Amino acid sequence: MSNEEQFDVVIIGAGWYGLIAATTYIRLAPHTKLLILDNGRSIGGVWNKERIYPNLFAQVGHGLFEYSFYPMKKEGLTPDRYISGNTIHGYLNDFAKDYDLVRRIRLNTTVINIEKINGEMWRLDIKNADCVKTKKLIVASGVSSDPYTPSWPKEGFNKPVIHSAQ
Repeated sequence: MSNEEQFDVVIIGAGWYGLIAATTYIRLAPHTKLLILDNGRSIGGVWNKERIYPNLFAQVGHGLFEYSFYPMKKEGLTPDRYISGNTIHGYLNDFAKDYDLVRRIRLNTTVINIEKINGEMWRLDIKNADCVKTKKLIVASGVSSDPYTPSWPKEGFNKPVIHSAQ
């Protein structure tokens, strides 16, 4: 039998949604035993260090892409105020540090199966690691986590199909 860890809350995703979910939950219940899991090698979700490439900018202007109570530094902006990927990555990392989330985050952690047990607990099977059990589960993996390429008729189409996550 493998070892199991138990938590009050587990959040899947260390990007925008996962970080704010964790911060909000801890603010409301400070003594919560909370864990954030993410399959990336760094904090940030789609804005993690490994996904940032040169000249990547968000299609949102500075001041519109931040948590309302945590202003983003005015660094890495284009003249028309678009925000660089590095600035966003830094912002999310600073947020995680400033709100004491880093110690609660496990990176390089892939959830391969989720199961509800007796209507009371969630069991998360982790790739190459012991399972995790939790009373509450928040899936905050975002809409851009895994590439999805829809199927369509390809007759007469012989060009490569490339997803933005590749």
